[in-house]
Order: sequence, then C-alpha cells, then structure tokens
Amino acid sequence: MAITRIPLNPDKFAFRYKIAIDGRGYIFAFRYAARHDGWYISVYLRDGTAVRTGVRLVVGLPIFVFNNDPLLPRQLVLIRTDENQTAEATIDSFNGTVRLVRVTGDDIPAPSDETIPVTVEEI
Repeated sequence: MAITRIPLNPDKFAFRYKIAIDGRGYIFAFRYAARHDGWYISVYLRDGTAVRTGVRLVVGLPIFVFNNDPLLPRQLVLIRTDENQTAEATIDSFNGTVRLVRVTGDDIPAPSDETIPVTVEEI
C-alpha cells in the first residue's frame, strides 16, 4: 500500500495547480463555497478540458466513487488528521486538519506524516 499526499493551500479560498498522476497531467482546482461551508474540486486535463467539475469534498469518501470516467484519477480521499473523524472540511480545514491523499492498495490507513508529497507546479 502506498500513500501520496496531495497538497492543499491553507491561505486561499480558491486555487489550482498542475499535477501528474499515473503519467497523466491534470489541473486540480479547489474552491470554498461559503453558502455550503464546504470545499469543492474540479479536475481538468492539462489542455483545459473539463473532466469533472464541482465535486464536493467529503471526509472519508473517495472523491470520484460515483463516477466511472476513465480520465479521472482514482483512490483520492480527504482524511482528517485530528480526533474529530466525522467532521466535514470547512473554511479553515486546509490548514492541516484535513489532507487530500491518494491511496493505492487494499486499505485506507490512518493519517501519517510519512506521506510522499507530489510535485506541484503553481499556476
């Protein structure tokens, strides 16, 4: 089993970056929605083609669990690093309270500081 930590930006309420997963280039865009007090992710191919937009990040639920699009990266999960495992990601959660990780293997492990950061290109 391997865990790859995908960076989140605690200083902004909307941000995006380029990332490569399994050799495919993506643009991940994150946006906080005050009306719903939650974070959303949109995924684009490097050329700007939208793959999936406006997916709410729910703690503990694989992000694209209900979508079978082969272009989407799999095994992305938002996990909490504190004792409140049932709380959702709110405006200040990206300060380290939650982490976005890609888990490959059979089980989703407990959060760890031994995660491997991905290479991110700010845009």
